[in-house]
Amino acid sequence: MTHHYVRSRLSLSLLIVVVSLASALIGCGAPQRSNSVDFLWTSGKGRRSTQGTSRAKVSISPNSDRRVRIAVVEDRAMQTGQMMRASVWVAATQAALAVDADLSRWRTMVELDTNGMRVDGPSAGALLTASMMAALRGLPVKATVTMTGTVNPDGTVGPVGGIPQKLRAAAAVGKKIIGYPTGQQFSRDHRSGRMVDLQKLAAKLGIKAVEVDDLYEAFELLTGERIVRPAALSKAQMSLPATVESAVQNRAQAWIRGTAKIYRGYIKALGPKGKKGRWLRKALTHLESAKSFLNEGSPAAAYRDAQHAFLWADRAALLKTYVRATSKGRLQNVEKMYGRARKNVLGKMAKLYVSLRKAKPRNEGDVASLTNAFEAANQAMRAMRDADFEYKIAHRHWSKASKGALNDKELMRFRVKLYQPLAKIASCNLHTGESKHHLRFRDKRGKTERILAEDIDHLADGLRGAALANLAYFEATVIKPFADAKGLSLAAMKTRWKGRTYRNAMMAGQIRRDNGKVLKPGSLPHAVAELATALHIYHAGAALVARHYSIKLKGKPGAFVKVGRRKAFRTMLETAELAARQHAARALRITGAVPVASKLAYQLGRDIRDSSSLTDKFAALRAFWSASLHSRLVVMLHRIRSNRSTPS
Repeated sequence: MTHHYVRSRLSLSLLIVVVSLASALIGCGAPQRSNSVDFLWTSGKGRRSTQGTSRAKVSISPNSDRRVRIAVVEDRAMQTGQMMRASVWVAATQAALAVDADLSRWRTMVELDTNGMRVDGPSAGALLTASMMAALRGLPVKATVTMTGTVNPDGTVGPVGGIPQKLRAAAAVGKKIIGYPTGQQFSRDHRSGRMVDLQKLAAKLGIKAVEVDDLYEAFELLTGERIVRPAALSKAQMSLPATVESAVQNRAQAWIRGTAKIYRGYIKALGPKGKKGRWLRKALTHLESAKSFLNEGSPAAAYRDAQHAFLWADRAALLKTYVRATSKGRLQNVEKMYGRARKNVLGKMAKLYVSLRKAKPRNEGDVASLTNAFEAANQAMRAMRDADFEYKIAHRHWSKASKGALNDKELMRFRVKLYQPLAKIASCNLHTGESKHHLRFRDKRGKTERILAEDIDHLADGLRGAALANLAYFEATVIKPFADAKGLSLAAMKTRWKGRTYRNAMMAGQIRRDNGKVLKPGSLPHAVAELATALHIYHAGAALVARHYSIKLKGKPGAFVKVGRRKAFRTMLETAELAARQHAARALRITGAVPVASKLAYQLGRDIRDSSSLTDKFAALRAFWSASLHSRLVVMLHRIRSNRSTPS
């Protein structure tokens, strides 16, 4: 993620991490351990641009109450901003994942020496995550080394801004080695506005600048020690099991058949001279792409495009029916149409939840597969809530419209509003089917293990804190500047933010309450649903920050047209692909298997990353992140279960 400027505020190069759970090497009886690092910051642009360093001390001590404990200590009141505090939680999870740690096993304290200046920003995440990893391993950090860079969901180091200023600040306080994110050798100087070769600048300053790919390289740079990692699995080793691949192919073909059926009905009703609407043309484009992917032996990508084809075809057919139903002002037909569609989908959802309640994970890897099924069910639930909400809003104007009190323009707007709930019903129908499919995308081979709900709940609790912090991170870096520009409070701007990804993430609390009604709290299905919700928020927050802040994608979701940091985007894709295979290798070594969910996500990312579409490339990046996170969470679940069986 990039460097953030908050007008006259000090923009910090920091994402303070705090991790809690040590690996098996560190027991709860260990004494307090700490490390101090100097983070780099810049403020302002042009002639007003300044830079400097500040100190952060990260301490860990044993925690016996099994609840996450994190503290940020200031030398003056209110000196750390919202982004800084949010970044603490994000980084805590990253450090925990990096060393197979459990956030609840350690109390973490971050002491900031702000020198009376307000600090806020995300760009020292890698530095502080690595220093926390060192503390957990009982290692000191080198006083002559520092770095800048955020941390992506897969543990790779993300892009930041103002690196030339930071190099100068580091050199001024005697630092000899400075790490920066891979792909950013040429970085813009905030004072001159020109692109600067960091290697040449470092040589001129008498220091060494080093590109850093991920947290493990950051750890090695900071400590001089290496965490041994298994070599990345080959791409062939990331292939799906034959039974799962066959299931994905069959479900993709089912979406294709469903789309073809809708299309035939649409064309028959349209007549030979009728024009195909924009949505139907989109459906046909995705349909041809899905068929092509199937022929190429790429079932994951085929499934995705077939799914998109079905959704657009379903919406197109609904729209055609809706236009006929509301012609000549017959709005009363919409009530019947919406009622029938809603009842039909609710019936499907009821049957789905019968299956979900019976679904029990066979082993640790199967937990990851089930989170996909529950996440799709959560999306269906969100879509149904959206449908009911939008229908209620439209219905407020019903009496006025039915009495003919609207002019033609107002009536057209009203008809558009009335259609929106039907479009959401189509999404609900799609995700209900997707959830059923993911129940089939599971590997029934391998050992059977006793998985406890409390262990999954424990994992979900730790991830949820970081997930909510990711959202807070996005709010501070992206929404807050918009709010300031419009003279609104952050709270007011949040309610007006129209992005679907953000709004869906904000519905998590309601979805959790809904899950509590249809799934028994304390049961395994409920625990997996909680983990799926936390995963969704975490991914959503990371994607929002990456899109708006790290790589600066322009355009609407599904139709991105420009990327602000093209090289950084390309580098992130390359490192994310490799990281997915590295984390899979680690999962294989520690748990004995690679989660099918990781392989499925990896296959999707691999098959669409070379597309000319920026939308597909961004989807590939998210897929690689998902593959890594599934592998890392399975490893963490394994550690949690091991620690429960053999307490330290």
